Amino acid sequence: HLSKLKITAASAFTETALDSSATVSVVNRADWERRGARNLPDAVMHLPGVMLMQPPAGGKLIQVRSYDSTALRGRATMIDGVPINTFAFGSEVFSNAELQLPVLDSLELVRGPSSILYGSDAFHSALLLSTYRSAVPDLLISAEVGNDQYRQLALRASQPLADRHTLQVALAGAHQGDQGFDYDYQSIGGGSGRAERSGRYDAATGLVRWEGASGDLGYHLQLFVDKTDAEQFPGGGTLTGDTRNLDIADRNAELWMVKGQIGAPLAAGWSWQLDSYYWE
Repeated sequence: HLSKLKITAASAFTETALDSSATVSVVNRADWERRGARNLPDAVMHLPGVMLMQPPAGGKLIQVRSYDSTALRGRATMIDGVPINTFAFGSEVFSNAELQLPVLDSLELVRGPSSILYGSDAFHSALLLSTYRSAVPDLLISAEVGNDQYRQLALRASQPLADRHTLQVALAGAHQGDQGFDYDYQSIGGGSGRAERSGRYDAATGLVRWEGASGDLGYHLQLFVDKTDAEQFPGGGTLTGDTRNLDIADRNAELWMVKGQIGAPLAAGWSWQLDSYYWE
């Protein structure tokens, strides 16, 4: 199996898991659906050396190999090769904490330093996300219902437009109602109390891609959008003073990304590719 599993995260070339010089795990859609995963941490928490930290405002921070730190930096995150770590935090944990899995096809997690490929953000790991892609007619609609008013609806579709041209769409949205998390707090002046957080959120992720080819030249243009509105997640605790039962934080975040790509094969198995993107 290792000789057949394709790895793209460990070098500039596609390798097999057997030949890769780094420790890389590949998780595809069938894997996380089988485990009932709802978010990115759910999809990778079963991998060796992965741990979860819970920073303020409801983000979910994946750390690997016991890299236990309150710092948010250290892991580079890419969507279709585009780095999405924000400049303010060096992480995507606040802006894309509830990115919807049905919009993805697979992910690759590099457990170990990867800065030579992905810059200083990849101090201890890199997470590469690959979105839905299909060159043949395809339509899949799915829904999920869970505890505490959890609901998710997703659509994935691909439609040929002309010879060697396709339009691909993936949309997913989720709602999590009031979860009523009870928590204890300690006052700096002494004493303790008990309060409640709702942990409610609404999240949506969407992808539209037009892909085609003319002769040997291949090209595509895609739009990716991710939005989250979350209320009453853990805040900063007593780091900023005696917060008592006010230790809560809300988050309203979104990502808009446009990406274009062209490429063609060269002689002797070589090829060239040009990518351009803009996100905010």
